[in-house]
Amino acid sequence: CVFEPLEVYALDVAMSSGEGRPRESGLRTTVHKRAVERKYSLKNKCSRVFFNEINKRFPTLPFSLRSFADEKAAKMGVREPVTHQILMPYPVLCEKKGDFIAHVKLTVLLLPGGTLVVTGLPPPTRPLSAEVLAAGPVSPLTALTGTSLAEESGVTLPDNILELLRQAGRGENKKKAKKAAKKEASKEAAPAAV
Repeated sequence: CVFEPLEVYALDVAMSSGEGRPRESGLRTTVHKRAVERKYSLKNKCSRVFFNEINKRFPTLPFSLRSFADEKAAKMGVREPVTHQILMPYPVLCEKKGDFIAHVKLTVLLLPGGTLVVTGLPPPTRPLSAEVLAAGPVSPLTALTGTSLAEESGVTLPDNILELLRQAGRGENKKKAKKAAKKEASKEAAPAAV
């Protein structure tokens, strides 16, 4: 492949700290994109209103359900278009517990004066502080919610996003605690039956 000036490329980079075989996590996705080449007459009124707003605001680009004024109506209206494949969901991917997945999409222009990235978020440019690195392995959650990268780079996240990130791993811990409690209860009940 030969790269020449005045060309445009879309880069889709996926990385993983695990085996590189991501699977869908089962979490509900909130990011979708319209499949422009597909047509279908929606039956549900809520879906039609939702789809008309998509056509006005996001005709070809991905969007999040959070970008709609009435998020509940968006959640109701998204089901029929996804079922009939006129909306393409972007699923939440995962690997084994403790592995990290990163997915970056960029649009790059090759200009005579150099390369220009026109879409996508810039990577973090500041390293984590020595205190954070000395504390042990650093997860992306620490980088986003901890005091290290967020304070040094001036990144501030809304409180509701921070709370969601803090709760991300709590579901598995609750299941383990419940299972351990059940096992402990069965051990205590077993001697009583003998």
